[in-house]
Amino acid sequence: MAKSRYSHALISASGEFVLNLPTARILAAVDRCGTTSGRQVDKFAAYGLTPLAATHVRAPLIAECPVNLECRVIGVQEIGDHDMFLGEVLAEHVDEDALDAQGNILVEKLDVVCFLNWEYWSLGHRLGRLGYTRKP
Repeated sequence: MAKSRYSHALISASGEFVLNLPTARILAAVDRCGTTSGRQVDKFAAYGLTPLAATHVRAPLIAECPVNLECRVIGVQEIGDHDMFLGEVLAEHVDEDALDAQGNILVEKLDVVCFLNWEYWSLGHRLGRLGYTRKP
């Protein structure tokens, strides 16, 4: 994470964070969150996301994300002008409809989005490019 990011300052000060796995269903909100700063915008209110209280950290979970991992920072690795925060998972929250009868995550039910080479992907299909929700 770039040291200039608002999230960097928050994680550095608190020593904790929540890792959320977003889905294609909320991709527009994900893109908007990634192209605006929380210094100026309440991203939950602006992009229709729902904060939920975590059980071990102060950072909120995101209700619309099927997986939320509460983490405590256990190390920071400086990589050029970025820092990689290493976290210990304190609690995991997974939507029940994404679990099988044994409690294992059904990845195909998650429809999780990843970001690679400035593009959004879900299970091998490109969904959009960073900033696609911005008007020219």
